[in-house]
Amino acid sequence: MPAQTVARFVSLPPQVVALEGHLREGRARLAGGYSVDWSLEGLPLLLARVQGTFRVSGDDTLLTGQAALWRGGASARDVSGRIGPGLAALLAGGPCDLRGSVDLRRFSFGGRTAEADGDMDIVGGNCVLAGRAIDLPDTRIVLTGEDDAAHATATSGSGDELASARLTPGRRLFLRIEPDGSRLAGLPSSAPIEVDMAF
Repeated sequence: MPAQTVARFVSLPPQVVALEGHLREGRARLAGGYSVDWSLEGLPLLLARVQGTFRVSGDDTLLTGQAALWRGGASARDVSGRIGPGLAALLAGGPCDLRGSVDLRRFSFGGRTAEADGDMDIVGGNCVLAGRAIDLPDTRIVLTGEDDAAHATATSGSGDELASARLTPGRRLFLRIEPDGSRLAGLPSSAPIEVDMAF
């Protein structure tokens, strides 16, 4: 099946300017000269589980990895590479000077466990998010697995904890934003903000 057929059934993000190839092996061309290439194993329409490899590339970006998607769950393995400010701006929807490196060894949720192992280092810079300019600090995000849940902690370059999250197998997200993280987002910063949501 041609990849372009997907656009008839799914509303694509505005960043996607064209789809090429086939559903099993194809490419999404993004604004700014970026692209996402994928290669899926098996026949996606006939399987309850879809898995394969992907590659995100552009002038300042190269990210590769493996991913899988099934009813009620998803996973990613061996995701590594770098993300540049051009792609960060494309995702943020406005100017963004961030760049970073990714080393995600594994991440999954669904079934009876959720697990994570990896890290991301972000070189801070100025970003315009929702019309508001924010000067984001250097940040390190560490992902770990504990008690059948996936955990993530974001810490600034100066060692201040910005936020933490816990994802459970039952598709529940517990998010805690520390005062230093709240200030960056323009939220009240007198106390930590906690969010508990199902998705």
